[in-house]
Amino acid sequence: MHTLVQDLELMVQAAEKAGEIAYKFQTEGFKRLEDKASGDPFLTEADLAIDACLRELLTAARPDYGWLSEETEKDDSYLTRARSFVVDPIDGTRDFVEGTHEFAISIGLIEDGKAVAGVIYNPMKKHLISGAVGKGVFMNGQGVRQRGVEDVHDMDVLISVSETRKGLWAPYQGQLALRSVGSVAYKLGLVAAGMADATASLVGKSFWDICAGDALCRAAGLKMTDLSGRMIRYNTEGLRVDGIIAAPEQLHTGLLTVLNKKPA
Repeated sequence: MHTLVQDLELMVQAAEKAGEIAYKFQTEGFKRLEDKASGDPFLTEADLAIDACLRELLTAARPDYGWLSEETEKDDSYLTRARSFVVDPIDGTRDFVEGTHEFAISIGLIEDGKAVAGVIYNPMKKHLISGAVGKGVFMNGQGVRQRGVEDVHDMDVLISVSETRKGLWAPYQGQLALRSVGSVAYKLGLVAAGMADATASLVGKSFWDICAGDALCRAAGLKMTDLSGRMIRYNTEGLRVDGIIAAPEQLHTGLLTVLNKKPA
């Protein structure tokens, strides 16, 4: 089996190639192809082109690894292989379509169901965040440090733009320092890179949305769970969790308590 460092190097190379494709589509234009499930962002030709690029590069180099992607017909290889890639070609498709530049290419690696390595790349902002458990986290190849906040109420907490628009975070205004950013993967990457303190989502998320970010948070010494405080395993059939929270380990319980005691 390849080392995590070798796998991470491959994932970075694949993300960079995919980033070139995303940048080209974002700057030169793209076609919307069809609606996804009701209420979800549009599917674009960019999603499919990036998915094809990543699958070709990653599975050719690691044919014995499983594969799970939002834009590839599901197979069960991710359930049984020792290692599997979990990919979202464009996390934050609505942001991609709206041109906000808050989207990301997300490549996660799981080993026996646990997220162990991840790459999150926003090619428009040139933020390439990579890391593996036990190896640290890097922004554009440079090591990063966490901010060292000590109080839950002082944390810079990144939240969903769409959840904010729906008013889901209104009850927490004044209790937490909230900042809306697009793409759950990108938010997780920013937290792991020390550019924010925590992030949370109050609605369900798919494995491909969060796997890379989960690995990066673990690599950074942070704690990520679902909203019930459970660690997430990715070799299960469900493919979704009931929301997430990622924060410094010493503050995770405090933030989880705030979110589970929704103000009246």
